[in-house]
This record gives sequence, structure tokens and C-alpha cells, in this order.
Amino acid sequence: MLELKVEHKKDIALVKVSGKLFQEEATRLEEAISREIAGGRSKIIIDMTYLNFISSDGLSMLLEIRLRLQRKDGFIRLVCPPELIYEVFQRTKLNKIFQIFETFDQAVDGDPS
Repeated sequence: MLELKVEHKKDIALVKVSGKLFQEEATRLEEAISREIAGGRSKIIIDMTYLNFISSDGLSMLLEIRLRLQRKDGFIRLVCPPELIYEVFQRTKLNKIFQIFETFDQAVDGDPS
């Protein structure tokens, strides 16, 4: 089961996820992000601190959202993925596609240092 919480920080939607991101949960997350996009937000940061599993459906959904946001001159940035989740991004080479940060402030600034 996936828990979602959306907060707004200036013009950015911070989406906090915890639990497991399977197919059904990926759909729920996509719907939540789509509502943010429909509401005019094109900058999305996903806090993965408490995410403990991501399926291929979850990865596909993140890629689709990334493309949608790029078309709107926006972005999706990932924050604090646990080691096991980060390893999934490394194995699939998605760490070369997504911007992944250690802190929310770094993600806002777009600076991983």
C-alpha cells in the first residue's frame, strides 16, 4: 500500500510517498500528479524517503510524468530514495535520466552539491 501526501512550497508540488509503489499505486500517484499539473503546477518533487519498493509500472509512470512536465517547461525531481530504491534507478540507468537529490532544498535549487 502506498501513502501519498501533497504539499505546496511556492510554485512546487512536493509529493511525499511511503510504502510500496505497485501498478495500482502508480495509477493513484499519477492521478495525484496529474491534478497538480491540471492546477497549473509544472514543478514536481517526489520525496521517496519512506518508499520501500517500486515496480516497473511505477518507473514507467515516472517516465511518462517526466515527459509531460518537460513539454510544459517543468520538471520532476526525486529526493532521498532509500539505498534499495536508488539501486533500482542505477540498474535501469534511470539515475541518468532523473535528477535525484539528497535534500528538498537541493531539489528546489536544482543543485545536487
